[in-house]
Amino acid sequence: KPAKFMEAFKESPLRDDVQAIIDGLLAEKMQVKAGGIKIDDKWIDPETAAKDPYNHAARVLLAHLKVDLAKRDLAAALAKFTRLSKDYTYSTAFVDSLPLAQSAITNYADKLNGMQSLHASLIEQRKTNLMRSDPDERQRTEQAFDELTGAFKQRRQDADDAGTLWLPVSKWDLDSITTAIRVTESESVNIGKFNATKIRTAANLLANAFQSYSARKLPQAAAQLTLATAAGAGGDVTEQLAADISSAREAADAAAMTTAANTTANTPPAPDTPTLPDTHTLPDTAEEKPVAKSSDTPMETPDEMPAKTADEHSVTEEKDGISLQKIIMIVAGIMLVVTLVAKIFIKSDDKDDD
Repeated sequence: KPAKFMEAFKESPLRDDVQAIIDGLLAEKMQVKAGGIKIDDKWIDPETAAKDPYNHAARVLLAHLKVDLAKRDLAAALAKFTRLSKDYTYSTAFVDSLPLAQSAITNYADKLNGMQSLHASLIEQRKTNLMRSDPDERQRTEQAFDELTGAFKQRRQDADDAGTLWLPVSKWDLDSITTAIRVTESESVNIGKFNATKIRTAANLLANAFQSYSARKLPQAAAQLTLATAAGAGGDVTEQLAADISSAREAADAAAMTTAANTTANTPPAPDTPTLPDTHTLPDTAEEKPVAKSSDTPMETPDEMPAKTADEHSVTEEKDGISLQKIIMIVAGIMLVVTLVAKIFIKSDDKDDD
């Protein structure tokens, strides 16, 4: 329609406004093609929706319920509420739908009661109109009415076979009206049994568990799911999420073990540690472990020099090629020989026997 306006009214001062409408529609069309959906005037992309498919599907259903209410299609709105209560009990959307459903049931009950009270007069008015029409018109009217009645009964039977609670209603069918009134009465009582505060607590915890799971914060997701279950959440959704979390944790553990094994396999072995000489054992004689002169020995680096104590240095060091130990031994030997000679050959005048 905006395109036709632009073609028909090329000089209109409203063309800029209409073009803005066209641009907005094209932009939203691209969002739809990309898999996005608009809920409460906000676009949700497929990636965001996939993080919590349970609550996302519930929000979509609630959005359609609101559209039905805007069109005053109360039966269709209540049918969507029934699906929310069965399939998405622990979603935030279901909690938000409770006051809407209660109001819809009240309004629908008023409408049904009005149809019931007018039914007899409506049937009587139809008979009067038929009597006033000519035979050919009466025949055509009755044939069309019978076709409509047959189509309605078929739709009602199909809905009943599908297990639909809110069956189609016709102002011409008193049984459908009275049946719907009984359903509104029972469902109004059932809605009053829901504890909205408790359900919202469980729903928020369950939504947090879905978000943590999508972010692969698995321990946190498991803890939040446990809290949601303790708050009353249950059914297929909690069982499936628990299984998904468990599978993801097992896969993460297996991946971690594989990574650790690969890291160990790819780590080069440590180099052999060289055996240092035993510096605490001294040679029995100087000849068994000669000490080379500094001019004959290459300079050792600090890392190559074996650790030595001060005592070891004093024993092994030499001066001018002759060790101090040798000098002491020679002097001691000379003194021993002199002493023995003196004892044997030199006698005192007193002729001691010592």
